[in-house]
Amino acid sequence: MDPSLKSFGLWMFLLAGLVPACEIGLGLKPGARQGADAGADAMMADPGGSDLDADSDGDADLGVDAYGDSEADSHAGKDADAVGDAGKGSDASLDGGSSDAAEDSSTDTAPSLDFERWTLGAPAGFHAMTHLQVSREESTVHGGSAACLLTWDSTSNQDLEVAPESALAWKGGEKIRFRAWVLDNDPQGRVRIGLLYYDSSRTKIGAAPWKNQYSSDTAGWQLLELSDTPPEGTAFVAPVMRCYDVAPFTSAAVLTDDWSLEEPSQDAGADAAADADADADADTDADTDGDTDNDTGPDSGGDTDPDAGGACEVVLNELEYDEPGTDTAEFVELRFLGNIFGKSVTGCGADRVVLFNDSTCSSYREIDLPAGVPIPEDGFWVIGSENVSLRDQLMGAGSNLIQNGAPDGILLYSAAVVVKRYVYEGQSACTELQGAMEIPGQTNDSPDVSSSRCENGDWVLAAPSPGIPTPASLCPDR
Repeated sequence: MDPSLKSFGLWMFLLAGLVPACEIGLGLKPGARQGADAGADAMMADPGGSDLDADSDGDADLGVDAYGDSEADSHAGKDADAVGDAGKGSDASLDGGSSDAAEDSSTDTAPSLDFERWTLGAPAGFHAMTHLQVSREESTVHGGSAACLLTWDSTSNQDLEVAPESALAWKGGEKIRFRAWVLDNDPQGRVRIGLLYYDSSRTKIGAAPWKNQYSSDTAGWQLLELSDTPPEGTAFVAPVMRCYDVAPFTSAAVLTDDWSLEEPSQDAGADAAADADADADADTDADTDGDTDNDTGPDSGGDTDPDAGGACEVVLNELEYDEPGTDTAEFVELRFLGNIFGKSVTGCGADRVVLFNDSTCSSYREIDLPAGVPIPEDGFWVIGSENVSLRDQLMGAGSNLIQNGAPDGILLYSAAVVVKRYVYEGQSACTELQGAMEIPGQTNDSPDVSSSRCENGDWVLAAPSPGIPTPASLCPDR
């Protein structure tokens, strides 16, 4: 043998013997190499990897199975313990209470639904909108060693959501329940939760369901829950929390912690809750509008029967235009009826709201509904001024945005054609308002009231209630 090769082999032998000593000299944990060897052995035994293999930071790799196995038959997110509590107590760096120690530079895409792992100043696997600041909170938590503090100063809705690449595997048609804990003691802010659905290519599909439940100002933690059945074709699910401003608004801050996804079918009561949640405002077994007509075109009140074929429609549901003093909190509330699941705001027969001036027989304000935006789960869409809390769309800045009538009207358009007509404070001679439904007029006396539609289609004057139904106790029986 060549002497140089023998010398080279001797050096390699000596270096191999020095490796353990080098590990200790560099401060590596003595067990680190053994763990790496065990991991290598496991990969040799199962080169494809398993759905819920524990990674180096103790979290279940819930997103890695997404490359093809949408079964993910540990369900990569269906087990609340595996999802909502992933990583808790399994990694010393996470439980030590140190923000620096909790920063995770790994490439693991599984979202940290318990907000224990953070990467580059954000919870691992999450995306926050531009005007939403997220920060790690360790002094006030629901569980574990960290929570997420949400802070925003924009009147535009702000979302914190699991990023598409970190969305959790879930099969379409299989019920899901999303739970999130919230600490909201800020009167200027509210949050609610929703779900985003993606197909196998991680392209968003269907309409995002939103819980008809907002956080409320309380001193303690409160649980928000949403149950739904993802549409067929769903391969991944991403939970989302939306932040809203409440007037008068400058900024708001809310804490959240311990998100989880699970199957509602774990108990019979959960099944019932899931059905009630998913089917809210989607009853197509009767004329949900209270009318006895069964036509498919608009009647004098603009209300149709949305029963046939899973159809939906949109109606004016509440109008606030005349308040005591200066009118600063005006709004138009629409309500979507019938089968609204998977429908967009412009997908139920109207794409524009027109405020109509009887004196000139012309419009004075036109509001286009946003195309492609899913109908909220609760079926309400509030178009309001800056001072209207929990609005979905801004009408405009300032005051006196809606005229006070005697008379004036509201028109709903679809593709430049009038489909619904409403008039208040008397009938109008204008062609556009002929045959319009007349709704109760308001005055600027105290207490403040709005024109509100009942579940049976009747109208009454009631305290303004944007985004929620008119109290049944105020509505006459038919």
